[in-house]
Amino acid sequence: MVVSPKYKFVYMNVGKTGSTTIGKLLEDKYEGFVWSKWHSSAKQPICAPQHICHLPEEFADFTVIASVRNPFTHEISRYTHALPDRRSEPVSMEGFEAWLSRKWMETFSSKLNCSEEYRPPIGCVKYKIHHLLHLETLTEDFNNLPFVSDKVEIPHRNRTKNERDFLHYTEKLAEIVRRRRAVDFATFGYSTEIPKELVKIKCL
Repeated sequence: MVVSPKYKFVYMNVGKTGSTTIGKLLEDKYEGFVWSKWHSSAKQPICAPQHICHLPEEFADFTVIASVRNPFTHEISRYTHALPDRRSEPVSMEGFEAWLSRKWMETFSSKLNCSEEYRPPIGCVKYKIHHLLHLETLTEDFNNLPFVSDKVEIPHRNRTKNERDFLHYTEKLAEIVRRRRAVDFATFGYSTEIPKELVKIKCL
């Protein structure tokens, strides 16, 4: 989570959505910083500080920004990103299918606490997202933020290194994502059809 008291925004950083690029830009140009404090009575989150998506009550009146992307490409990116921790396992269609079939699959909706049942930790409050940044239209969405006066062209940092490897979606794999990320397709307006470019896609 990146916070800027000067510009009064909080960026909820969801991994593999262009968040490295967005966070760096917010820190460099808009006086943002990674919020790492946590209420002593609250359960310490297992994610890194930049990926905490709870809103401290002291920032309750700040503009909340979050980033998302097509769930189909998101799962490919998460799978290839996880591979450096399993160096003996190369990128493969079999490995990708096993990844999609894992016991638990985090959604944007759960990460961003969109559920009515969400109960914030002590010292935090419920929040709504005021501005969504879609990876597919990142430059346009970012330039539409209320505090951005000088337009920027956003490069994409932290690309997965397996650029020589290729993955694609079969109908079977696509159906797994449609079923397990159904709430994200519905909430964030993504089509459940496999876009033509994702039928056989280079790892990003």
